[in-house]
This record gives sequence, C-alpha cells and structure tokens, in this order.
Amino acid sequence: MKQFDNRIVEQYVKVDTAYRLKVRRILVYLGIVALGVLVFFGMSFLASRYEVLTGTPLTIALFAVVIAFLATRKLTKRQFVEFEYSFVNGLMTVARITDKEKRKEQPGFDCENVTVMSHKYDPTRGNTNQFANIYDYSSSEEGDGLWYFQVDRHESGRALFILEPNEKMLAALREFVPRSAVQD
Repeated sequence: MKQFDNRIVEQYVKVDTAYRLKVRRILVYLGIVALGVLVFFGMSFLASRYEVLTGTPLTIALFAVVIAFLATRKLTKRQFVEFEYSFVNGLMTVARITDKEKRKEQPGFDCENVTVMSHKYDPTRGNTNQFANIYDYSSSEEGDGLWYFQVDRHESGRALFILEPNEKMLAALREFVPRSAVQD
C-alpha cells in the first residue's frame, strides 16, 4: 500500500427518482381518494336501504382512507435513495441512505484488489456472468460520469462496482488503484 498522508474523501450521490415512480405515487394517492368516495357512497347506500349503520358511512370511509394512506406511505417510502461514498487511505466504503432517514452500509472494496478501473465499460455487451456480484452505486444506468471497478474479492469471487465519483474522489482513487488497472 502506498504511504501518503491520510487521504479522506466523501461524496454524496443522489439517485434520480424515475418520473414513472412519481406518477405511480400520485396515481396511488388518487386511487385512495376514489376508494374513500366509493366506500362512503357504498356505506350511505347500505345505510339508507337497510336502515343500519346510520351516521357511520363517513366515519368508515375516513377510516378506510387513513388506513390506505398510511399503508401506501409505508410501501412507497423507499423511493428516495442516496449513496455516500467514503474513501479513506485506499478503502472505499459505500452507505445507502433511504429517504434521508435510514442508513445501511453496503459492500465496498480495497483499492489494492482492483484489477480494472475503466470509464468505458459497457455491461450490456460484456458477459456479466463472469462476476459473482454487481454493485451499482450510481444515480442512473447511463451517464458520462460512471466508472467501473472490477475487484478481485477472494472470499466471494470477482465483483463489479459501478460508481459515479466526482473529480476529487476520482483523483484519490487513482492514487491508490494499481497503475496497471487504470484504463482511460
């Protein structure tokens, strides 16, 4: 390992929430409102026809809307994702931050084990079966800022890490990755 002063770099990468997910969330909320209206009219019809449940259709409809809203909120909550890259003296660690609340450490790598560092890797053309694991820590599937790190992880085989480092992070990585692995 190269001897430098302590090299510490951090970076946040916000994952672009797809337009479809936002539209889906709005449609689900509109569906909840429609469900509440249907429950209200259905209960009103039953109350007027059978003279049972008088005064409760609105209460039941509001209760159904609140339960559906809370359930939907819980299910669609994990759509906003950020990655935090932390680089300390040749060790890259990644944390996944969900909804700016929950933080979970993800697999990282040691720069000594990097066999290929490339900006031009196309995973759709290559044989992705050659990797035991593929870790995508980027904001999107395409983009000019993506870098691909092929890492030999002795315990679990070869892995592919897809990162979107800024210039400062990239400079730090280049200092510690073996020169034979860097491909521009």
